Amino acid sequence: MLSTFRIADLLVNMNVRYPLLQTRAQDYRLDGPPLQECDISIDMTDEQLKKLNNPYLGLSEYEYLAYGSRFYRQLLRFDGMMLHASAVAYHGKAYLFSAPCQTGKSTHAQQWKACFGPEVSIINDDKPAIRVKNGVFYAYGTPFSGKTDLNENVCVPLQAICILEQGNSNVITKISSSEAIFPLLHQTNHYLSEENMQRLLSLLDQLVRSIPVYQLRCTISEEAARTAYEAMHG
Repeated sequence: MLSTFRIADLLVNMNVRYPLLQTRAQDYRLDGPPLQECDISIDMTDEQLKKLNNPYLGLSEYEYLAYGSRFYRQLLRFDGMMLHASAVAYHGKAYLFSAPCQTGKSTHAQQWKACFGPEVSIINDDKPAIRVKNGVFYAYGTPFSGKTDLNENVCVPLQAICILEQGNSNVITKISSSEAIFPLLHQTNHYLSEENMQRLLSLLDQLVRSIPVYQLRCTISEEAARTAYEAMHG
């Protein structure tokens, strides 16, 4: 069914036909009929979805992944990007924890909830959107949150980004913009057109020059959460 959603402060028309995305996107859906004018429009046929060619997925999962990919590619036209990260909000600021799969991003985010309590919320557990508006970077929840439904339809000023590594102790270090850009580039959109890649590189450059980036070698513990927060909260 074609509906209009508000995602990352953009009006998005999507023809959502399968239950996974219908459920995940419910909190982003606007009441009433779809709007004629929108920022982003996404509609794919079953034949287009099947071209993803993963024998372990059904059409509901195909739709969820493909629509998320198209949304994030089009987001680049609006000074926005996806970062493969777990994003938390605490005291009105957003903190993003980025790393390759199976490194412990979600686990670290849960340690923040265990350490600091219900004031911590998960903005998006896998693919938050980042946009810059009037020179300020914000983290947004989106319905595209990976394997979990941990996301909220919120917009929170971005305070810091942390690149995680597993370790035997908790040590956090602020890194330079030149050190930060390539690890973050590996955790964002791939397979872009030349035009979109230029947009992404320009936005990433602005991001690492504006937002502090840290490297955290950590254990699975509440102490790791306290170490991260004490360094990053400013």
